[in-house]
Amino acid sequence: AVWFMLPERTPPQQTGARSSAFSSFGYALDPRVSPFLIFGVGVWIVQAVTLQTINFYVMDTLEVDGVQATQLAGAVLMGGALAMLISQLVLIPRIKASPRTLMLLGAGIAFFANIFLALAGSFGEIFFAFVVSGLGIGLSRPGMAGGASIAVSPSEQGAVAGMVNSTAGVGFLSAPFIGLLVYQTFGPSVPFWINAGVIAGVGVYAWFSPRIKSVSAAATPEIEDAHDPH
Repeated sequence: AVWFMLPERTPPQQTGARSSAFSSFGYALDPRVSPFLIFGVGVWIVQAVTLQTINFYVMDTLEVDGVQATQLAGAVLMGGALAMLISQLVLIPRIKASPRTLMLLGAGIAFFANIFLALAGSFGEIFFAFVVSGLGIGLSRPGMAGGASIAVSPSEQGAVAGMVNSTAGVGFLSAPFIGLLVYQTFGPSVPFWINAGVIAGVGVYAWFSPRIKSVSAAATPEIEDAHDPH
């Protein structure tokens, strides 16, 4: 009997609902998740516009050639990337903030950074503004991703994570029209003024969104319990 019963040949039964790639797109319209995705698209647009225009901005603002502009822009990009790492690895674990607080704080910092970047006239000012912008983006994006994740059940978090990642694609697809086209048509500083408007818009949206408020309020006790030593 053991010879015929083993090994087990019956395939395991599926215990959970199988979601397709197409069904995951439904979360874009899900009111539990869509406020976070809207915010995420705005943040990614701001970052993508900055990344795609910074080399030209350095060249035109500082009146240097292409080789020098590339070297200086590389230093600026490195500073911004380091600022993002610091915000995510050092600041976020220390401030222990809710997703909404991270979103609002990061949006506010990025707003002022883009205004300063639009007014910058030297390498030091461009570098400083880009670093501050990196801090803001580094705070707001994890807040958005964390809020979207806890807004749904554990079984849905994988699909929602995919939608959160897709906000980067939407942002970079929009950036050439908002960034480079505007840059060439209206002037070097205009894309950063638009950036300031975009990040201010999604920041105000996050401030007033009932869903973002409710998710963050529910997450706050969990954050406090996780850091309670008793």
